[in-house]
Amino acid sequence: MENDIFVVEAARTAEFSGREKAALLCGTGDDALGLHILSEGVASSPGGGVAAKVAADTVLAVVKKNHPSDHNPQKCRDLLRYAFLQASNAVYEKGQQDPTLRGMNATLDAVWICGEHAVLGHIGDGRIYLSRGGVLSLLTEDHTFESVFVQEGVFMADKAGKSPFANVLTRAIGNRAADVADMLLVELVHGDHLLVCSHGMTAGLGNDEKIAHALKNAGPAPGQSLGALVHAARVQSQSGVVAGLLVSCKEKSGTGITGKLSAQLKVDAVKNCAFFKGLVYKDVMKFLELASPKTLKPGEVIMREGAVPHELWVLLSGKVDVLKGGRVIGTRDPGIVLGEMALIRQSPRSATVVAKDAVQAIAVKNNDIIELMKRDNGFAARFLWSVAAVLSERLDDMEKKFVGK
Repeated sequence: MENDIFVVEAARTAEFSGREKAALLCGTGDDALGLHILSEGVASSPGGGVAAKVAADTVLAVVKKNHPSDHNPQKCRDLLRYAFLQASNAVYEKGQQDPTLRGMNATLDAVWICGEHAVLGHIGDGRIYLSRGGVLSLLTEDHTFESVFVQEGVFMADKAGKSPFANVLTRAIGNRAADVADMLLVELVHGDHLLVCSHGMTAGLGNDEKIAHALKNAGPAPGQSLGALVHAARVQSQSGVVAGLLVSCKEKSGTGITGKLSAQLKVDAVKNCAFFKGLVYKDVMKFLELASPKTLKPGEVIMREGAVPHELWVLLSGKVDVLKGGRVIGTRDPGIVLGEMALIRQSPRSATVVAKDAVQAIAVKNNDIIELMKRDNGFAARFLWSVAAVLSERLDDMEKKFVGK
């Protein structure tokens, strides 16, 4: 399954406080397949190292046996989700068969480069970061009580970490036969770096700003960069295991990917749109995972007055005219959302929207957004806060217009 789009370089490095701690870690992968895995056994559970090896080996075996030849990102994501489930089942069953290993579990993170996309799998307290254009963004969420305390409003972030239960895992491979892993599709651009950190590594490096600074000032080669990061974390960390995985992607010449609708253009358009201003970077990636690219010629209809709405559009480039009763009542510039009210009320379209110029846009089905909000409470809260803020601003503008300042 050679990648026709990117030259992919990967490196794994770890430092330990002793052999006992070294046995907890399993890093493996297949360069030809583009799959790279980091698994760490939970030290407080019996046989944590066994759990890590079983988990990593199972994921690798399942993906090797079943990987799609066409690099279809959705198929790859579904397969990796299945592989994580099989890994959890394998660890759980092995623990049930051997009383000395009962209750063993592990964290598991995987990066799978599939064509123009990276499929990320995550469960536990490891982290996966994307470094793009010198900016570091966290793509995963810690599966710990500390994270739950903050999300549920039990503690503020500065106090949640002081709880004696803060580092207790809420999800892990082998905890139960069917613990659910997080999956994310990331559309790649030239020069992207995906950094996987063990809990000990993130704890040693401190906050994300320090990680970004360390990565920016490390060497050019993945192995050199990662070695410097791991060593810096080991000096500061009290953890027995400090491990990392760094995957770098460089576009092959003549692939034509740069002529396509830019992945970064889509990210920037969503991040800079007022309708999405409450979303964090991983929310933007989850939203874009649902999006379909759209290209329209001048005069093409995007949405028609009176039609039943089912999609939300984000305008990336080009202008559109808004018509009411066949008369142009306004022109909209790139960076705006079209059809957003359909998420709140399922009434017919109030106006027709026509491409004035050549238009590039993305469209997301309303039902897909609703399903994402049902699955991800954090995304739902941040997205609905953004919607409420935009509607509040519109009400203020109307009040000023009709009532006076």
